[in-house]
Amino acid sequence: MTLLDPTLTQKLIWLDQLITDSPSKYNIGGYALFEGMLDPSALEAALKAVLRSQEIYSAIFLQENNVLRYYIKNAAQSFSLRIVDMSERANGDHFALQWMEEDFSVPFVLEDNYLFRLVLIKVSESRYYCYAKLHHLISDGWSFKLLLDQMAAGYTAVTGGVQPDFPQYSYTDYALEDAAYYQSAESAADRQFWLSEYRALPAPLFRKKKLGNVPVHTGNAITLSVSAEVKQTLQEIASSGRASVFQVLVSLLLIYLGRTCRREEISLALPVLNRTRKVYRATAGVFMNLICPQFQVDLQATFPELLKNVKQKMYECLKHQRYQYGNLVKDLKLHQQHEGLYQVRVSYEDFDFAHQLGDVNATATALSNHYEAEPLAIYIRDYYQQGFDIRFVYNEAYFDKRTVEEMAGGLEFLVTQLDRQQDKRVADMWIMPERVRDAVISMLAGSLRTWGYSSFTEMWLEAVKRFPERTAVSGNDESLTYSALHFRALGIAETLRQQKGQLVALLLPRTPFMIAAMLGSMMAGRAYVPLDPEEPVERIKAILKSTGCNTLLTTAVLLPEGLQEDTEVLLAEDIPVVKTTAAIAEIRPAQDCYIIYTSGSNGTPKGVAVSHAAMINYICNFQDYFTPGAGDVMLQMASVNFDISVEEIFPLLGVGGRVHILEERRNMQQLYDVIPQEGITIISSTPLIISQINTHLKAGALHTVISGGDVLLPVHINNLLAAGIRVFNTYGPTEGTVCVSYHRVSGQEEIIPIGRPIVNCQVYVLDKCRQLQPAGVVGDIYIGGACLASGYKDNPVLTQEKFVDHPFSPGGKLYQTGDLGYYTDDGTLFYEGRDDAQLKIRGIRVEAGEIAAVLEQHPAVSGAIVMKDTSLLQGGGLAAFLVADSSSEVFPGDEALRDFVQRYLPAYMAPYKFIRLEAFPLTDRGKPDLAALCALLSNVTGNSIKIAPASRNERLLEDIWKGLLGVKEVSVTDNFFELGGHSLLVGMLANAIYEKWNVVINMSDIFSSPTIRQLAGMITDVEEKRFDYIELC
Repeated sequence: MTLLDPTLTQKLIWLDQLITDSPSKYNIGGYALFEGMLDPSALEAALKAVLRSQEIYSAIFLQENNVLRYYIKNAAQSFSLRIVDMSERANGDHFALQWMEEDFSVPFVLEDNYLFRLVLIKVSESRYYCYAKLHHLISDGWSFKLLLDQMAAGYTAVTGGVQPDFPQYSYTDYALEDAAYYQSAESAADRQFWLSEYRALPAPLFRKKKLGNVPVHTGNAITLSVSAEVKQTLQEIASSGRASVFQVLVSLLLIYLGRTCRREEISLALPVLNRTRKVYRATAGVFMNLICPQFQVDLQATFPELLKNVKQKMYECLKHQRYQYGNLVKDLKLHQQHEGLYQVRVSYEDFDFAHQLGDVNATATALSNHYEAEPLAIYIRDYYQQGFDIRFVYNEAYFDKRTVEEMAGGLEFLVTQLDRQQDKRVADMWIMPERVRDAVISMLAGSLRTWGYSSFTEMWLEAVKRFPERTAVSGNDESLTYSALHFRALGIAETLRQQKGQLVALLLPRTPFMIAAMLGSMMAGRAYVPLDPEEPVERIKAILKSTGCNTLLTTAVLLPEGLQEDTEVLLAEDIPVVKTTAAIAEIRPAQDCYIIYTSGSNGTPKGVAVSHAAMINYICNFQDYFTPGAGDVMLQMASVNFDISVEEIFPLLGVGGRVHILEERRNMQQLYDVIPQEGITIISSTPLIISQINTHLKAGALHTVISGGDVLLPVHINNLLAAGIRVFNTYGPTEGTVCVSYHRVSGQEEIIPIGRPIVNCQVYVLDKCRQLQPAGVVGDIYIGGACLASGYKDNPVLTQEKFVDHPFSPGGKLYQTGDLGYYTDDGTLFYEGRDDAQLKIRGIRVEAGEIAAVLEQHPAVSGAIVMKDTSLLQGGGLAAFLVADSSSEVFPGDEALRDFVQRYLPAYMAPYKFIRLEAFPLTDRGKPDLAALCALLSNVTGNSIKIAPASRNERLLEDIWKGLLGVKEVSVTDNFFELGGHSLLVGMLANAIYEKWNVVINMSDIFSSPTIRQLAGMITDVEEKRFDYIELC
């Protein structure tokens, strides 16, 4: 017995087979259907001739000292064709196919065993299935075809009275040649080619959709059939470009993937024969290899231009097809990173097996093992003188059936319509039929409706007449009726009309006067610019300068120093209350109602101008959908410079309800208590706040909770739903006037949608070419309709960039949100994150560039990159990577840097972590390597030396910190804020301490003593003092 060395490919298959969770993954083969009077003995003789001809079928594998070896036995000598008789069964074909499918899932015993199985299944006297199951160690797709062809030739010879005499084909010869190749200069050149091709690894096209109970490699399939007539058209197009039909189909697939995945560089795996000599094309065995070209998808190219580039790329890569993909994975160390070079594999099989064996007609079909390691494998099977099938085998961890059906439908449309679209740019080619496109456009648009109001002022005047003595607003130990609030607003309006300009900045405390000032601004025909007194003075002054606003309404206490000389300051204390009817300014619907400033990517906040028409459209939507009434009380807890405050204030004031202002927004205990104390019925907030209300639920009269601004999870609202409280998830940027979609949560959703578009609004999911994405495919979210803001104040360039021409409504505009999402068949929308540098921190949109620009103003910093640390819970936190200025001798500490940022930006925009680098890591293209920075960020958390708790109080605080901050490890000397703590979490921490120890720790104490050791000491001091006055009997 001579032991032989297997090829590199066989070794890799063997190793993977030993560790795989799906032992049948390397089963390949299928069956031949014989229709006619088949002679089973002749078929057995033919198969024996094939086994004698092909050495590899006689291979027996074994391990010797943990090394894979094989030897050659005599498979033909012991072979006997097993016949399974199902002719007595009704519907025998069904049971035959079922039997083959079941057997195909049974793994081989790899050692001391032949790795093939041949069975004849009799369905009737004139109908048989010849079933072949082969292990990939001895076969590939081409080998299965060889088996069928040799079997047919042998059967024809035997039934003609001739003994088959096939040549002897030795796989061992190839194995020796393969070993020599890997020691050659040719192999070294091939290796260098592929390493150059993958200097930078491709980003994944798809993400795992679900795991749950679905096995990681569970596969399913959808088959698309293409007619012979369409195939003929493709052949003509291919011929005109001197290409193959396969290259045409790859080009169309690249168009679909490039458009739907929003990529201009796509890596595909293409199985190749790798049979470099003529004799090997007749030799059975595992020769096939994968090549992984990285194709460029030029959206501006026409189809013929793209086809030419695809053809050239494939030919270039085929020159280096011998270098095994498994070796390349090892060279790139991908096995250590659990990554791959591709997520889509495309196979072309010229399935021309259709023989007439005397009076017996034979056709063949390949079987699937239902294992799919890749997210998607596409098998193109070209049938002789017929059309072809495109089979999509997908991994259910990445796709559901509906998404793959959409993909198959899109590719079918491209294939069947190519002759009509080939002269278009790739960007302009449709990937769905016109009727489907029109239906989606309609589905993703809210219904149209006329509300009957042109501004909120009209609605407000009606409400004052209807509910003059009802309480309109309360808070800060003050309450105003509708008439009292109206008279106060009229006084403000009368004062503002005497000022120049169309804008008024409001820098006011959280009192009823703040709402009166908003109403007064509207009635004066002025747009108000709300400013939060808690923001840094420098930012307030920057906003005033940016707006060109020369009127500031504030209080003596809040009046900032260093204002521009031409700023007219109005003090709230000096505004009279008008108790007679005063004239109300005429308001045009397109006139700006308010301007809210949001974070700007260039370091300067940008002012979003919202018209009266957009505002009243939203208020009417809110009232129509959530149905608030005069008996409702809405809690106002958002800062006025966030547009959620618009939702908290005005819808209730239009129906006679009451708005209660939460004085201390960050005092969580006050929040929990005020809900039952004030009879709050409606709350609108971010998931972070809602999750805390859910945990410390004191429902009282609360019946409606509205979430927005961030991702809502089922765990955030389980107690609310159990209490019978209505919960809604909403979505919308400031540029869309608060919200553009609503969804009522049922409690059954694994992933909570952001809902359907509201009335008079559109929410589209588009690709990079601003064409519709298919259902289930992630794309860029664009919004349009009556909800749109007017643009950015005094920034026409940014307005033109973000508010683009409406592709489906000439003359209209869409706002490009920078958000990603997808929609389902019924038009329900889902949020998938951001597609730009904008971040969300606790529901607030933040431009990383604005923070980096501030940090780069520090004399010790020459470069800054700001990222979100997604490893933290409760909304995450910001981390800054800094490169020091070479002229700076001393680099500041974290606290100094944080204080510097907070001179110019709000506290929520200050990074909690600062990481100094010598230089930023760069990609091959010279851009900052964000993936490398993310990896670095995950390794930098708190103190490098962890000090364990030394007392009971420290241990209890450690558990609380882990829960609040979402960290696995914490040292008792770690700084709460350096681990991602922020002002909202401070309130939660103070509340948790009170609940655990019945000890009141002020929020200011946490800021001054931000470690577990310090806080535990404070708690211990309070506990010890409790016993000072106990008299012992």
